[in-house]
Amino acid sequence: MAFIVHGASFHGQADLGADLSTMASLPSSKNSLICTGCNNFEAGSHDDLKEHYRTEWHRHNLKRKVAGLAPIDSDVFEERVASYVSEKDQARGKKKEHLSKKAREKQDKRDQQARERQASGQPERAEQQPENELPDFSEMTEEEFMDWKVAHSEKLEITDSLFDRHRSENFSESLEYMAKQFGFFVPFLESVSDLEGLVEYLGQKVSIGNCCLWCGRSFGSLEAVRGHMLDKAHCKICLEGCEDEYQDFYSRDLAATSGLGEEEEEWETDDEMELDGGEKAEAEGMDYA
Repeated sequence: MAFIVHGASFHGQADLGADLSTMASLPSSKNSLICTGCNNFEAGSHDDLKEHYRTEWHRHNLKRKVAGLAPIDSDVFEERVASYVSEKDQARGKKKEHLSKKAREKQDKRDQQARERQASGQPERAEQQPENELPDFSEMTEEEFMDWKVAHSEKLEITDSLFDRHRSENFSESLEYMAKQFGFFVPFLESVSDLEGLVEYLGQKVSIGNCCLWCGRSFGSLEAVRGHMLDKAHCKICLEGCEDEYQDFYSRDLAATSGLGEEEEEWETDDEMELDGGEKAEAEGMDYA
């Protein structure tokens, strides 16, 4: 199974590119080299962290996050891969045998019911299967659960709104619609290398994982998570603490630049006003006549 896999907007800052370039080359804090999506894996450098983002272990943990499962350590992942490769055929055989056994049991039960109806003189009736019958999740492995979740979840296209059932004519119109209706925007848009892939991943996160894009809370359905995001004004992407999750869609090193550009706005005090000539006057006692 394969997945297509808070920063602030910096528009209006002329020297942002140079500042970011400088900041990215400077030593960063220890926390910026940690991948929280892989149980706080710590890289030795930003280059090492970028390489980590490309590993199958990291991508596997992203799939688990979308499915609402906790991340696993590297050694556990390697053990599972080795076990899967070596026991692939055997596992398939057991699964087929298990499914065949359950199918035989169901067929035997139907045959017994048919014989009982025939003996009692009741007419034959068509067998009806429950429309919303769910499998026994307790018998599923985590991988089987992930596969089932993907197969049975509503799929959102890149022209579908993430927050309601609106479908646009094209991708650009969809982004414009979500911006106007919900205030949705993509952080660091100028550094996004795969915008359609990013929005498609967000659609998977919402529709398959039923996960809020801002707070990460999981829900039981697509309608429930959409309702939450609308009620809480969470129709936005959270990059802070999730840099590793979204790095594949950016050309910029998110771990090195997270939190940049959040400048404090300078507010005037209640007792002072800034005049056109640059002079300051006491607000109290001024004659506005």
